Amino acid sequence: MGSVTTRKLGSFLARSMQDFLVLHRALGCKYRSQEWVLRNLDCYLATHHPKGRVFTAAMFHGWEADQSGVSPSVRSSWMGFLRRFCLYLVRTAPTTFIPDPRDFPKRHHQAQVPCLLSKNDVARLASAAIQMPRHVRTSEHPLRPHTIRL
Repeated sequence: MGSVTTRKLGSFLARSMQDFLVLHRALGCKYRSQEWVLRNLDCYLATHHPKGRVFTAAMFHGWEADQSGVSPSVRSSWMGFLRRFCLYLVRTAPTTFIPDPRDFPKRHHQAQVPCLLSKNDVARLASAAIQMPRHVRTSEHPLRPHTIRL
């Protein structure tokens, strides 16, 4: 994140990005991570589309491809934020591309399988915790007796 946040905005969207950040900060949003996403896009546009005038689908998809090392969940979040920025842009540049959220990566949340314990399992666990020597029963140990209450 470091190098992107220290350089000055330099793409054709720099002024709009600044205005967008000023507006949302005036509304009470900090927008630190969102600023980083805009700076990341700005860096991409300044490098790959230095003569751009209107934000296009090709620009968006090129930036998206550049983020391939980022998890789908984070990438989807960033893309949603850029979509909101594009909705802001379209007010002054009607031909601005608006990304479709249905095309964003799916957010994969792996549900953890619950660990169901039988009464015998709980009894053995409590017994093991109580039988532990005092010097082992520290506040960091997962079997400390005061955390095994039912």
